[in-house]
Amino acid sequence: MKTKKIFLPLALLIFVPLFIKASTLLGVNDEFFWVGNNSYLSGDSGDPSIGMIKLSGSSYGVTLEDEINGTGKRVLTGSAWIGVGSANDTVGSFSPDQGDHPSLGWLRFDQGVPTNCTNLDPTDTNGCHPVTWNRRNGAPSSSLEGYLSGWAKFDIGKDALGNAYPETWVHFKTPSNTTNFACDGSAPARGNSYYTCTDSAGAFYGYAWSSGLTSVLKTDNPGFGWLGFTRAGSITAQVDESTEAPASNCYILNNLSANSICGSPGSPTTVNLFANFIDGGVNQNDYDYKWSCDGSETYETGTQTHECTYAPTVQTTYVPTLMVKQKSASGWNACASSTSIIKYYTGKTCQVEVREVKEDNTGNSFSTTGTIYIEKEMEARVTRQCVKGGTVTWTQPQNGKILSYPTSSTMKATFNPAGDGIVGATLKNVIGGGDVTCNAAELRVRDKVKWGL
Repeated sequence: MKTKKIFLPLALLIFVPLFIKASTLLGVNDEFFWVGNNSYLSGDSGDPSIGMIKLSGSSYGVTLEDEINGTGKRVLTGSAWIGVGSANDTVGSFSPDQGDHPSLGWLRFDQGVPTNCTNLDPTDTNGCHPVTWNRRNGAPSSSLEGYLSGWAKFDIGKDALGNAYPETWVHFKTPSNTTNFACDGSAPARGNSYYTCTDSAGAFYGYAWSSGLTSVLKTDNPGFGWLGFTRAGSITAQVDESTEAPASNCYILNNLSANSICGSPGSPTTVNLFANFIDGGVNQNDYDYKWSCDGSETYETGTQTHECTYAPTVQTTYVPTLMVKQKSASGWNACASSTSIIKYYTGKTCQVEVREVKEDNTGNSFSTTGTIYIEKEMEARVTRQCVKGGTVTWTQPQNGKILSYPTSSTMKATFNPAGDGIVGATLKNVIGGGDVTCNAAELRVRDKVKWGL
C-alpha cells in the first residue's frame, strides 16, 4: 500500500465536496447589474457610478443549485466579477470578457452570513442565510416567479499598503409579502422596502443593499450602496453538459477519534482512510480508486483503503479526497470528503468563543468573533484541543463586566462603552503540568446599526 508523506506549514486546507450534477445557470450572455450609491434607475445610459457586476465569464459564474426538497428554494453559488473596465467602456461592453482590468474584486455567493445578521435588519427576521432564490408563494412548481433573500459577500482584497478592505456584505431583503409583491420595470423601488425579484419569464428587477459590517449609518458606510438588477437578464434553464455525470454515492471515513490528531510539530502520524458506499449492495471490487491525502489535484492510485502520513510544523486541517470509477465506465466521480476532515494539533491549545444571549435565554452559534450591542448579555465558553483537566480562569473582559459563571467552562458578561471587547481565559494546572493560555475572542461593541436608508 502506498504512503504519502506531507510536510506542509499550512494553516488550513479547504475542499468543498461535490456530487457532480446538472445545474441551472444564471447570468449567461454577458448579463450584469449596476453597483453604486447612485445606481441608475434604468441602467440604459451614462457611466457606471462604481461599476458593473458581471454574472458569468470564461472561468467564473453564478449558478442556482437544485431545488431543496421541493421547497421552491435554490441556493446561489459561485462568484461574479466587479469592474469598471477601461475608460472608454460603455454599458454592457467588456472587451473581451474582463480582460481590460482594473477590477474591484468579486462578489462571492454561498459564503455564509455576517456576524449578528438578524440584528443588521430586524425587519427581515427570516433572511439570515446565504442568498437563495425563493419561488413566489402559491406559484406552480414550474414557475420562475420569485425573489432573492439572504446575504452575499464582497471579496475586494487589500489596498496598496496591505490593509484589508472592510468586511462588506450585500443584503437581499425578503419582500414583506411573499405572495403579493410587484415585480416589473417600475418596482420595487430603492428604500427601506427594497428587494430583488424575478417575473414569470425569470427576468430580474429590483435592488439589494451593500454596507460594511462596521457601519452604523450611510455616512460611514464603506460598502457599495445600491445594486440595481434591471439589466441583470433572467434565469435560464441551460444545462452544462460538460459537468453532467452520475453521483458517485460514496464517502470517506478514517480511524481517528473525533477526526483529530494530537501530535508534535514535524512528527509523522499515519492515518487509515476507508471508502464507503451509501448503497450497501455495491460491489466495492468493481471500482477503481484514486486518493489525495491533502485534497490537492495530485492523486495516487489505490484500493478501497489507503494510508496517509501527516507531519505538519503548525496546526493544520487536511481534507483528503477520493475519486472512484466503475471499472466498466470511463468517468471518475468525487466522493464526499466532509465526513473525513482531519485536524492535526501540534500542541495544547484552547479557544474562547462567544455569542449573544437572546431574551429567551438561548443564543446564536458560538464564534471566535462577534458583534454585540451595549448592555446586551454575552456568553463565552472555552473549547480545547489536546488539553485535559485544568481549571478555567477568566480574565476581566476589555470594556466588559462579568455577570456569572453558569458552568465550570462558561461565563456571561455585558459590555459598555462601545468599542472593542476582548474575552480571554487560561486553563490552570492541566494534566501533564503547566497552564495553557487560550486564544481570546474579539467582540465589536456597538450602539446601533442601520442597513438601507
